[in-house]
Amino acid sequence: MEEGYLNFLTKTEMQTIFETILESGMTNIFTNVRYFTFIMQSLFRLLTPIVIVSSIIDFLNGNAHSEYKSKIISSSIFLNMISQETFVKSELFMAIKLYRTILKYEPENSFIWNLVGFTFTIIGSYHKGLKAFENAIIFNHKNSSIDVHDYNFNNIIPWNNIAWTYNYLEDYDKAVKAAKIAIAIDPCFAYPWNHLGYALYNSILRELNILKNQLTLMRITTMAGII
Repeated sequence: MEEGYLNFLTKTEMQTIFETILESGMTNIFTNVRYFTFIMQSLFRLLTPIVIVSSIIDFLNGNAHSEYKSKIISSSIFLNMISQETFVKSELFMAIKLYRTILKYEPENSFIWNLVGFTFTIIGSYHKGLKAFENAIIFNHKNSSIDVHDYNFNNIIPWNNIAWTYNYLEDYDKAVKAAKIAIAIDPCFAYPWNHLGYALYNSILRELNILKNQLTLMRITTMAGII
């Protein structure tokens, strides 16, 4: 199949080809990096994320060679798509199903664990989200033979998300600690600074409200004593 031919296919035709490729495990597609990348780019241009993810879930649960499954899972195009906030929010339950499927094959994938935590936090399951972020950090440390830049990036994201989640829980002390850890890893990364500022502001506001209530109570008590 010529690469140029793919540009003239309809969405339905592209989906059929994609499912055929996945079901047959065509080795020339998976082993040729340039061709594989082109196929994935064409898919993401023509098909909706839910169609692609649904097909990939079926593929991962099928009998294809584990090498081909890893090829799909590790595709930067695929990982970029499933980590987009718009995808997670619009296809929430499909996202959870996908992440669980991937973790069956790669239970120590810190990138996916971080996405699991992100998804749980979005739906309000904050403690499950925190546990998933902790797993992301644990497995990143365990598999620390990766590039230093990737190692730092894989650490800063879950720590940043832990700060974000603790802010939702209004546990500002823990949010501050997590944000400071993320900032220590990379002071130029903006998001933990935002979470730190939010936590400090709300922590001070809470203290001021407590003080205000105490002063009000003292005033009422004093007036009652005078009367």
